[in-house]
Amino acid sequence: MYSVKLVNTPIAGLVAPGTLTNGRVHATLPPSDAYVYTIDSLPEFSTSFNDKPDSLQLWAKFFPDSSDIAHVIVVLHTDTAKIADSLQTNWVAVANIDFTTETPGWTKFTVPFVYLSNDVPEYILFAVYAGDAADAVVGSTLYIDDISLIYNNTGIAGQEDKNVKIVVTGNKIRINLSDKKNIERNVIKIYDISGKQVYKRDIGMTKNCKIDTGLRPGVYICKITNSSAGFTQKILIQ
Repeated sequence: MYSVKLVNTPIAGLVAPGTLTNGRVHATLPPSDAYVYTIDSLPEFSTSFNDKPDSLQLWAKFFPDSSDIAHVIVVLHTDTAKIADSLQTNWVAVANIDFTTETPGWTKFTVPFVYLSNDVPEYILFAVYAGDAADAVVGSTLYIDDISLIYNNTGIAGQEDKNVKIVVTGNKIRINLSDKKNIERNVIKIYDISGKQVYKRDIGMTKNCKIDTGLRPGVYICKITNSSAGFTQKILIQ
């Protein structure tokens, strides 16, 4: 029946992207230097949160003007933190969705949280933009609904699952699934630090496989899923 509608609007010769946040907005010039942030001492600008979800899920429609890009960013953090922040100060995990093309019908988007540390989060900070914050275009419109945090705690899920082993050597990944009860088809997906999927492979019911990803060196998230469960692990490709 209802959803959030965000529209980019002209203001004093500039364009302010339609913005939704549970933090406080720090507006400044140039727009690329603006950010939203948690003020941990003020309950109206902070949302306590101590869980570790697996993924962010939402439904969206996007109508860009020209080549505009919309963004949804969710950060789990300690103390005070802001979006955007190139230093990722106090960030524990981040999930990010970029809308780069027109999406006229309601579409479900799901991206993993990329965990940057083992700290327990204290707060959660949302930032939703109908346009590119640094170069938004007047009229771009983003609809958002049913934002959810997804938890996978069954089957092969869990960082401590001894039945799943992921070993990285250079840019090659070896995956061992030793759970004999797991007879479902598995899919391997790899995401970069922004949450963008950069690799996907269906390995069926194979228990062991080696993958030459061809990815550049960096930190990635390797996710193994089937119809009922998922396992996520941060990996370093060198």
